[in-house]
Amino acid sequence: MAEELDLILVATISSNVILPCTACEVQRSLGAVNATCFDLGGAACTGFVLAYNTAEAYLASGVYKTVLIIGSESLSSITNWKDRGTCILFGDGAGAAVVECREGWPSISSIMGCHGSGELLRLPGPGAGEPGLISMEGTRVYIQTTKQEGRIEVSIKNISRQQMSVRPEELTERFIRGDSSRSTEGSGLGLSIAKSLVQVHGGSFEILMDGDLFKVLLAFPEYSESPADDTGAR
Repeated sequence: MAEELDLILVATISSNVILPCTACEVQRSLGAVNATCFDLGGAACTGFVLAYNTAEAYLASGVYKTVLIIGSESLSSITNWKDRGTCILFGDGAGAAVVECREGWPSISSIMGCHGSGELLRLPGPGAGEPGLISMEGTRVYIQTTKQEGRIEVSIKNISRQQMSVRPEELTERFIRGDSSRSTEGSGLGLSIAKSLVQVHGGSFEILMDGDLFKVLLAFPEYSESPADDTGAR
């Protein structure tokens, strides 16, 4: 299978080396001697989608037939652990897929764009004269934690770029329906996953909106350890 790969794409902003590229490291590990390899940097969270779109373009042109796409980040190595505004947001992870061009198979379409005018998320490179750590300038996310009657409540507030045009309950369901607002106001997938995780742990998840104010309320039962029994078990 490795020798059938024509192209290897790795989307990452956290490779531990500049040369050779991470895709070449993957090629060597797999023994994919026939593959062209290069990295895609700068897309960060949307890196895997960018890799897929790039692979689809090569496949559609007929240049390559079988492409391995990988999205991989080791953000813990470039996270400022003294900045609570960012260190709780980023972690490590990876995903991969082999994409082939076959007659009659449907294409997965996506819409991508950039807003290059701002620097809300910044990672200085070599020679910038700054620490090589992730920073978020001017973030408008506010987190508050309170304890009330045996429950821990977490409030997360954010000011959106524009007033939201959907009801709060729609946000966690939108990605399933695939409606047009996914392209302008987010898919809601992250919120849906977060809601499921909170409920699995016995908590509640509520979304509130007032104009451009977006607020998420989380509540969890307060944890307390049970006293040990005679056998030492808890």
